[in-house]
Amino acid sequence: MTQQHPNIRMIGLDLDGTVYNNDKVITPGVLRAIRAAIDRGIIVLPATGRPKGGLPEDFMNIPGVRYALTSNGAAVYDLESGKRIIENCIEKELAARIIERMLSFPGLAETYMEGLCYTDQKNYENAQNFAFVPAGLLEYIRRTRIPKADLAAFMRTQEHPAEKLHMIFGDMKVRDQAFSSLRGQFPDFNITSASPFNMEINAPGCDKGSSLLALGKLLGIKRSEIMVCGDSGNDYPMMLAAGFSVAMGNAEDKIKQAADAVTKTNEEDGVAWAIETFALF
Repeated sequence: MTQQHPNIRMIGLDLDGTVYNNDKVITPGVLRAIRAAIDRGIIVLPATGRPKGGLPEDFMNIPGVRYALTSNGAAVYDLESGKRIIENCIEKELAARIIERMLSFPGLAETYMEGLCYTDQKNYENAQNFAFVPAGLLEYIRRTRIPKADLAAFMRTQEHPAEKLHMIFGDMKVRDQAFSSLRGQFPDFNITSASPFNMEINAPGCDKGSSLLALGKLLGIKRSEIMVCGDSGNDYPMMLAAGFSVAMGNAEDKIKQAADAVTKTNEEDGVAWAIETFALF
């Protein structure tokens, strides 16, 4: 954890709970700050657990946004060329085995692959039963998921590996049981969460922090010149990796403790305050 914020050349921003408020809206104040940073020559990119196909258009349409870190760092894209420039995925047979274990727990099991999200048909049809999921997120799930009758079998037939495996729960006790079971069976994998009701599984060594540093190296940007903002468990590695890290006011305590600074909440334009204070000062 650093104590100073030197010349910032790249800013990685988590989306849900960070850039976006609780209504899944990017406010005019946050939008202005992002545009001001880009106008200053700073590279601003989403650093998200979402797949490429789930990236929000209002962020991606900001002029100058060229790169996107997706699926917790499993796939980093150059949006100008459309090419994946960094990847760390899960081999398809191993992914299928993990999916089978996930499906032994009640919940919505999913696999991210080639920028898209595939989900198991049965629980997709009953997604309204997940009482803990906010309405805005439930709408996003229904709009972006591709249901498959047998998700594990589908994974085995694919040419490409899985970027990330994901699960949404309607019961917190089941969620805790699933975490314990999957971590015990696959101890080398990066198993985190972005909310109280989900579980995210990435390949060993795959996280937002390692991929953000890899992108910086590719672009000739030093660790000390990278700033990040985040709020939840899957942001923790990039809090530790970046030269200067900012936790949202609504962030988990673990994220705040790992960060160099704490900004306002996502309901109070916290990202705007962080960019203006630490990157545009």
